[in-house]
Amino acid sequence: MNPRIEWLAIALWISAAAFGTESPARTGALVLPEPGGCKWNIAGDRASVSLTGGSVTVPKARVACGGQTIAADLAEGTLPLEDSSWKFSGHVQVQVTQGSLSADIATVQFAAGKVVVITAHGAPSSFMQDAAQGGAHGFAEDIVYDLRSGDVHGSGGARVSRDRYDFDGEFIYNVIRQTIDVKQFHSTIQPLPSATPGAGSTK
Repeated sequence: MNPRIEWLAIALWISAAAFGTESPARTGALVLPEPGGCKWNIAGDRASVSLTGGSVTVPKARVACGGQTIAADLAEGTLPLEDSSWKFSGHVQVQVTQGSLSADIATVQFAAGKVVVITAHGAPSSFMQDAAQGGAHGFAEDIVYDLRSGDVHGSGGARVSRDRYDFDGEFIYNVIRQTIDVKQFHSTIQPLPSATPGAGSTK
C-alpha cells in the first residue's frame, strides 16, 4: 500500500474513533510506527484530515514517542510524520531527552522519525535542561533548539542561567558540551549560600 494512503487510512481511523464510531483502547489515539522501533502516538479531541494533501489538524493534541512528548491546544501537520514539519499553538509543552521547553507557538521538524529542530515563540518561551544533565534554564521571545547539535539559541529579552551565573542577552547554550555563548550581555554572579550559624564550631 502507498505509505501516504496507509497513513491517511490510519488518520481516518483516529477521526472515526474521536467521534465514537470505533472503540480503541484510548479514544482518539493514533499509533504510528517509526524507523528504529519507536512508535509515535497522537491523541486529541478529534482529527480533521485532508484526503488530498495528507494534512491533519488535531485540537487538544498530545504527540508522544518514548520519552518525547509534545502537547498543545492545537496541532497542525502532514502525514507521514517521520519527515515533516508540524505547528503547535497554545500552551505548548515539549519534553525531550535533554529537558523541556514551553511556548505559545512552536514548529517541530521531524526527520527519519525523530525530532530534530524545535522553533518556539512566546511571551516568553522558556527551556529547562534536566538537572542530571546540567540544569541550565532560560527564557526568550524566540528559542531555536537543534537537537542534532545540542544548541539552544535564545533571542529577544533573553536570559540563560546555570548554577550561580545569570547571563542577560542573546545566547547559545549547548546542552551537550554545556557551554554558553552570549552577545552584548550583562552577567550576574549570585553569592554563595551563607554558612549555617555555628557550623563547624566546637565546644
